[in-house]
Amino acid sequence: AGGLNTHSVYLDKEMNRIGEQKLYYYKENGKTYRIKKAIDYRNNTTTKVREEVPKNNGNPEVTDEVRIVRDKNNNIVRKEMMTHSEVTGAYDHKYVYPDGTEKVITTARRFKENGKDVIHKDMTSLDGTRTQYNLEFDQNGNKKLEYKITDKKGNVLMNLNRSMERLSENKVRTTNGDKVYDVTFEADKFTIQEKGKDSIVVPLLDKKKDAESGIVIEGDKSKMVALLQKLPADQLMAIHNIVRTIVECEGNQSSYLPALNRIKTINETFTILHETGHAIDFRNSSPFKCNASINNDKDLQKIFNKEKKAFNDAYPDAQRNHIGYFLKGKQGNLAEVVAETNALRDSYTQEMYLAKRNQYLQQFFPHTIAYINDKLENYNN
Repeated sequence: AGGLNTHSVYLDKEMNRIGEQKLYYYKENGKTYRIKKAIDYRNNTTTKVREEVPKNNGNPEVTDEVRIVRDKNNNIVRKEMMTHSEVTGAYDHKYVYPDGTEKVITTARRFKENGKDVIHKDMTSLDGTRTQYNLEFDQNGNKKLEYKITDKKGNVLMNLNRSMERLSENKVRTTNGDKVYDVTFEADKFTIQEKGKDSIVVPLLDKKKDAESGIVIEGDKSKMVALLQKLPADQLMAIHNIVRTIVECEGNQSSYLPALNRIKTINETFTILHETGHAIDFRNSSPFKCNASINNDKDLQKIFNKEKKAFNDAYPDAQRNHIGYFLKGKQGNLAEVVAETNALRDSYTQEMYLAKRNQYLQQFFPHTIAYINDKLENYNN
């Protein structure tokens, strides 16, 4: 049992009602939930979002969402339904039409017989751009990712084919398109061997004074080395080229500090890849050269703001809040979009509260992601 907590009404500049939202809280089985019921009069849609609100002011997790789209005669066009999947960090998302037919947008499954998790997405953005995403991985570190973005005219904006194969306890093979890398790990170093090129040896150090010759690890070194083993070779090379220190941390304290070229990260692949994205973004920046970062690219800002406006025009606060982290400020929080894109190019989040923002970013900002991907792929140029 619960009750109405707030009722908000939204008005345009002429004081016309354009939407409203009600919030309800209730408890069930010792957990607290929040229901958002939103009406968007601009687009004739209604939304119901249910979130689990953790204790100690933690980040809420969307457990399920239903959005109903109606035409001008108030007939239902479709129901958009999103629920937790079998895979932590991913949703099952589908459109259900009045005749009972369904269109699967996202599905994620765990296959016990071979130990594989599979996340499949086939999304269409507001301007008709299609995102096709297929990630397969197991608990041994083997992984395959296909990630393609095609605009409505058939132009391919991005086409990633990446894989990782564990060859032995301390050796992995990763691919990026036609590039093949073997990476070998030892207690105090790792070696990257790109096919047809000289090998690169990266020392893993304990003392800051030696940081120029390698990467200093602060915290549980064996745990951080095990985390590095889960990263593809080109991401490891970016860390080698830019980062001087990796610090193990707990909770939500992960960060990148450009002044010290230092990554703080929890023991989770998506998180360290997100922080590596910040490192690539700010690699040439300083207090005196702030425009050198990717997120300050004027063409990128134009692309992002166009998709941001389209999204804000189509969705109310109930959905905007899912990606509010990226929409802050006049230009939006583009530095975080760059970092998140880097993580999405190789992994998925295991933090369920982040899953909603990944889902919406991938579907509704494909041009932004494709542009950033090109910058990340070619950052050395």
